[in-house]
Amino acid sequence: MSPLDGVIQLQGDITEPETARKIISLFDGEKADLVVSDGAPDVIGLLDSDEYVQHQLVLAALEITTRILKFNGTMVAKVFRGKRIADLCAKLAFFFGSVTVAKPKCSRDSSLEAFVVCQHFRIPSGFSHAGPLSDFLTAQVPPGLPHSWHSSRAAAPFVVCGGEDAFDSDRNYPLNLTTSSSGDYQHRSPVQPPIHPPYEQAKKMRSERTLATKTATANKDTIFP
Repeated sequence: MSPLDGVIQLQGDITEPETARKIISLFDGEKADLVVSDGAPDVIGLLDSDEYVQHQLVLAALEITTRILKFNGTMVAKVFRGKRIADLCAKLAFFFGSVTVAKPKCSRDSSLEAFVVCQHFRIPSGFSHAGPLSDFLTAQVPPGLPHSWHSSRAAAPFVVCGGEDAFDSDRNYPLNLTTSSSGDYQHRSPVQPPIHPPYEQAKKMRSERTLATKTATANKDTIFP
């Protein structure tokens, strides 16, 4: 990330306790009132796999949240809203008094993206940082019951955010929304373009015409001998 005024940036692994200690030290020994996680995996198009990996990111965010969030604090995290969302919300409900799934208007209706808003943080009885979070969550399922037991524990409300007159992110709009000349569209460059995007090398190779391409030729004799 590029430097931002008034923002302290720390690069670290959220699964490592040392990262939590560094965050608290930057807060002068205090814990945070709010934790926000916008992490997402590189999707491969297989919904079950993409949802599973995304939920693992949320649980990793929950792990560090248990170390840096104040009592009664709030966590907001991006999720993929698939068939396992109820299980995830049930796990979050062990640590928060209120869990809501929110869909902002700026998030496309055709996208599985949503956000869990977890409020009123508390450390549940029996939880300890001495062991993995996954062990604690697994132990909460009564013996002999299926994993779907989580789904029956908590039914998180779903909230659509934004007014009906807001822009629809699945639609296209004209650049000039008014007939007045004062409302003519003016291009504005991004505040901060990507620093090192994953496609940087491919873009460079394409501009230099060194990007390998595969071509195939066929004629009727090879197709219909």
